[in-house]
Amino acid sequence: AAAAATATAAAAVAAGAGGAITAAAAAFVDDGVVLGGGGSDDGQQQRRGVDGVRLRRRFMPYPQPYALGPALLESQMWLLGKLLAVVTIAGQMQVLEVMLNAVNLKSFSTALNSPTTRPAALKQRAANCTTVALAGLAGLGSVARRVQGQSGADKLAERILQLASCMLEDQVNDTCLARAGAEMMAAATAMGSTALAASQVKAITIQLSAMMADAGNTAAGAGASSSSGGTADGAGSGSSAELRSVLCMVLGCIHRSKGGAALQPTVKATVDALTAVASRPVGTAHIWALHGLWLVACAAGPGYAAHVKQSLQLALELLVSSFGENPLLQPAAARLANAMIAVLGPEFTLGSAAYSRCKTLVTCDTAASNSSSNRATAAPSGGGAAAAVAVAAGGGGVVSGGEGLRGLAATWAELEQVLFAQQLILFAPGAVPAAKHLPLLLTTLTSSRPALRRAAAATLQHLAERNPIGLAEACIEASLLAALDAESEPVTSAQLRHALTTMLVTTAAQKPGYWIVLLGAVALAAAPAAAAAPAGQAAAPVIQADTADDDEDADRPVTA
Repeated sequence: AAAAATATAAAAVAAGAGGAITAAAAAFVDDGVVLGGGGSDDGQQQRRGVDGVRLRRRFMPYPQPYALGPALLESQMWLLGKLLAVVTIAGQMQVLEVMLNAVNLKSFSTALNSPTTRPAALKQRAANCTTVALAGLAGLGSVARRVQGQSGADKLAERILQLASCMLEDQVNDTCLARAGAEMMAAATAMGSTALAASQVKAITIQLSAMMADAGNTAAGAGASSSSGGTADGAGSGSSAELRSVLCMVLGCIHRSKGGAALQPTVKATVDALTAVASRPVGTAHIWALHGLWLVACAAGPGYAAHVKQSLQLALELLVSSFGENPLLQPAAARLANAMIAVLGPEFTLGSAAYSRCKTLVTCDTAASNSSSNRATAAPSGGGAAAAVAVAAGGGGVVSGGEGLRGLAATWAELEQVLFAQQLILFAPGAVPAAKHLPLLLTTLTSSRPALRRAAAATLQHLAERNPIGLAEACIEASLLAALDAESEPVTSAQLRHALTTMLVTTAAQKPGYWIVLLGAVALAAAPAAAAAPAGQAAAPVIQADTADDDEDADRPVTA
């Protein structure tokens, strides 16, 4: 009965999808969420700004006011996406057809060609793309898992690819919509056959190769023109560079979703195309190319081994070039270097060329930022605290307090240092002794960044599971207990507790006196200053971030 009711509701939603998308897009435009509004009232402008921020509330460190209109709009689109995953393929094709009509650029051709109606048409089209992206991201992942291998899966995948292509036709400058389109294409290739995914990868690599060839010819012509006294604009400027970034992102997402042995024959062509884009840095295209290489390496695994040297050399050349000043380049290069450890596995040995290059990429220009992550030197008040929380949120929100993009990139770079140790422990345990990683991990446990502490705690948990006796010999139990006592995040606390429990169970029989003295000292230790405040003194209010997604795993009990 529940399934029948769900199917009936889905059919109703499918029948009215056109009206829902139109109304949703109109609500976006009316509320000024997309491209702002034209009103002069300060209250209206503030409300529009708050509504726009609240639509990305899961990435904000603190709860934000959320108006009823945008909340209802988001719920409608989320429901449409979820119901899309439970109807038949015929119903899914019907809903996708309505979505396709809503974002088809031909529907706006008349309005876009008129100077008077063009601004309103641009807002309406961006609103339609946003609502369709919201519904698609809510349900296409479930659709891919449900229809994979069925008879009509390829036709459904082709329709989703067409929908994503229409979205990206003139929205490549919007990073959010570009990433949404890339994820939709990845979901389409995941539900379709391997031949469909391979053909899509081939088409994108050919397009990228043609773009780079045209860029080379234009650059040569520009050089000749400048030598004769003329001027020419850069070949990769404008929308061309943005389109390269989007295509690199799409390639990486397709390999990540299909991945493994399925797309192994296309790895070489993909790497060549992404390397060509990264070799001609324009805008942020080279950063997205490194990101795409990272996704391909993670998906291909050992099949990427033939391209390790080429990828590491490319990242090093970018870092030492004039484009290395971009703060996002070093984290992207370090992320790619960490992926190479998993690709090489036991072949990644101390003193090898790959080890030297990876270590250089991971540790490059991050020593100066290490002190910013220590609680003793961090400013825990005012704008600095808000900036720290915004950076630690990891969702790409606006960072305040003077840190900006460089502070965010510095945090990512420090995170890659911790993940470098984690990759070595998991995939190349013989490369570096485990004891060499402990100073970095223990220092990171005192960081003010929750993401860094979580990564360090996870690494210590892996190390305790792999070699608890060796970890116990380092006598780090007191440091772990101190970190556990100061930790406020449930996930990180559970990881530290698991590491301590593993060490206790393994070594308690060999040295019971040590554990009795240690745990007794912890139990009898004086209360912290904050806890020992006078009873009549009111405690300062503590505002916590919304961590509902992480609490489910954090509340899981850890048993010996």
